[in-house]
Amino acid sequence: MNCRVRVHTGFTHTGFTLVEMMVALVLLGLLAVIMSTGLFLAVRIWEAVELRQNTQDEVFTVQHALRRTLGNIRQETILDSNGARQVAVYGNERELIFVAPLKQLDDGEQLYWIRLAVEQQSVTDEEQLVIAYKQFIPTKELSPDTDSALNSANLSWGALRLLLQEEGSSVVLYRGDLSHFRLDYLQAKPGAAPEWNAEWIEQSRLPLLMRIVFQQENGVWPALLIRPRVGAYEFKSML
Repeated sequence: MNCRVRVHTGFTHTGFTLVEMMVALVLLGLLAVIMSTGLFLAVRIWEAVELRQNTQDEVFTVQHALRRTLGNIRQETILDSNGARQVAVYGNERELIFVAPLKQLDDGEQLYWIRLAVEQQSVTDEEQLVIAYKQFIPTKELSPDTDSALNSANLSWGALRLLLQEEGSSVVLYRGDLSHFRLDYLQAKPGAAPEWNAEWIEQSRLPLLMRIVFQQENGVWPALLIRPRVGAYEFKSML
């Protein structure tokens, strides 16, 4: 009698087919792309938020400095080179010259001629917002040694501007795009509503309000309204 014996080892040989391996590699590649794209977007969003926060901090710092300085404009009277009596303020859309204390220098005990203006840096052609200042000398304190450009009894605005540019102490408030920077001045009209003007020249009193516009396109810099403190009561009486 012939007997056949079958031996079962219990092992079966299995493995991945080529198609399965290709599918797995494709899925891993897609997963890597999704993760890298998500990480890239997260980094870009973080950078955008950080940039906006830095910009807002800069906006707050510059506007605080402007509000503090321009809000303290003084109602000083001067005589120009033609003998015309006027308030010590000369302003247009890109420049403002006025008299005010600088409390950060001497606790407001001294008055200064101050010039706020947009200037172009000679080396880089970059625009910058600059404050230049020099001591103000009232008419009653004038002496023969007083610089003629500071003579408030015979003042030339052109000579004063040049003196502040060349010899005044200066501080750069902001560097960057100032193409939309503009100054406006609110003037009272007898029997009519106040209106905004692009200039404040040869006026007998301070403007009711001053408006500073930095940028109009992206809205990052909101318009800044500043009311001279010495004219606060007059402005409130008109509301």
